[in-house]
Amino acid sequence: MALPAAETGGQVVEQPVVSVAVITYRQERYISQAMESVLMQRLSVPWEVVVGEDASPDATRDILLNIQKRWPDRIRLFLREKNVGATRNLYEVLFHCRGRYIALLEGDDYWTDPEKLQKQADFLESHPQYIACAHRCLFVDQQGNPTPDKRVNEWFFDGERYTYQQFQNREMPGQTGTLMMRNLFLNPRFDYRILYQAHPVVGDRTLHLLLSAQGDVYCMKDVMGCYRFVQQEGAPNWVARTQHQNLLDGRVGYLCALEEYSHSVLKLPLCFDKVKRDYYGQAFCKLLRHPTRDNLSVVRNILFMSPHKIRLFCYGVAHAIGSLPGVFRGKKTKGSR
Repeated sequence: MALPAAETGGQVVEQPVVSVAVITYRQERYISQAMESVLMQRLSVPWEVVVGEDASPDATRDILLNIQKRWPDRIRLFLREKNVGATRNLYEVLFHCRGRYIALLEGDDYWTDPEKLQKQADFLESHPQYIACAHRCLFVDQQGNPTPDKRVNEWFFDGERYTYQQFQNREMPGQTGTLMMRNLFLNPRFDYRILYQAHPVVGDRTLHLLLSAQGDVYCMKDVMGCYRFVQQEGAPNWVARTQHQNLLDGRVGYLCALEEYSHSVLKLPLCFDKVKRDYYGQAFCKLLRHPTRDNLSVVRNILFMSPHKIRLFCYGVAHAIGSLPGVFRGKKTKGSR
């Protein structure tokens, strides 16, 4: 498979053991810190950095080109002429990783431990029963300061051995930038296009499905990186860009796509009915609070995606009745991530 983008770089590592996959778009404020946290890594094995730059309208590309001049034998930089979206960018970058192991990092996050890659590669080398390993992270704000209201690993699985059962429970082994996995893309067992077909931007849960369906993930207690959780309007991340949008029907569609893939391709059971009902209840309450055409469309879309429309509609009504005090006070109902 060939990337529809220009690859720049001089001589590269011939047989890397570890590949670092970095995806970035419109992250001129953060990409230098992300790349420096990668390049400070100390490994005893050959390794490479594969970067997919998704046609950013800002200075992200220029910054990467300047960094690559300092590390021409380490960095393979793919420059797109047209934006394709985060998950398609990730999918194609992963297929260009040549290492036995792949570590992932998004361009606004960064690592804090220079031994991170060595620790994870050593673990996977000595524990063949695991398909990947993750670690804990800190939540930081736009300036890189720890956020006091976000605890380490707050959103993620808190045990050691993450299995397909945990995935079915909608837990995740760790934030994307904490993962190192065996390279499933060298000899793929399945069609992995679901990585971008399920959702154009959200891919973490899809990747965790692919991993947990083929092996367990070990969750280290070490804190070795930072996840930049920015909700400020206009910031170049998914949380900030979508905080004022009603995307509940998109979330339901995403879960439906994962269910269908799991049943038809992986031949594994997967059911997100409970959380889809919760999303419908939230959408119903949002429509009551703000009876706009867009909110009505979201309710309809979720309803049409369900094979049990009458049951789901009744659930939405019951959910709304139970939430009436909060609805009329304008309070948001507690949602599922």
